[in-house]
Amino acid sequence: EVFPDGMTYEGIPGGRRERYYGETGAQSSLIPAVDSGLGLECNAGVGGDQQAANLVPYLLAMRDYMPPKHRELIIALEPGGKLLRHACKQLGPDTSNAFDKVLTHLWEFRTLHLELAHKYVRQWDKRDDEAVLGTGGTVFTNYLRAHRKATRNHRIGASQNSNDKSQMHLRDTA
Repeated sequence: EVFPDGMTYEGIPGGRRERYYGETGAQSSLIPAVDSGLGLECNAGVGGDQQAANLVPYLLAMRDYMPPKHRELIIALEPGGKLLRHACKQLGPDTSNAFDKVLTHLWEFRTLHLELAHKYVRQWDKRDDEAVLGTGGTVFTNYLRAHRKATRNHRIGASQNSNDKSQMHLRDTA
């Protein structure tokens, strides 16, 4: 980091030091709102992957960069997303399939995001994933993979189709 202890800004009352994160897509409220609405928590899928787990507090801190109403919406959607998944499961196959289709599209978006992050950031650095930082200053590859996998596994049909040979299953190793 260039300024690990932050900076003191002239003309700001109190003279305290401030630290700000760099520009990152994690400051956007769109995808966290979609995740919350579908019942996917930002720590979904990180499990025992410490590198992925280390990114969760950062993602929660990014909510402070969002407009307050956006942040409030994300928080308000969180319990409803869990209820939505449960309701879809109870309402039958048509509803479950529609829910799973939404998750499939979100998984495809996450796959594209991972591919673009690799193409424009990761591929140029030959160090291990744990040493490569994204535009927001974080180690991102393990987290992106873990959250993509959690999106796939969040499908209602995921547990019923453990031998699923769909495009989603085959491309998850990317």
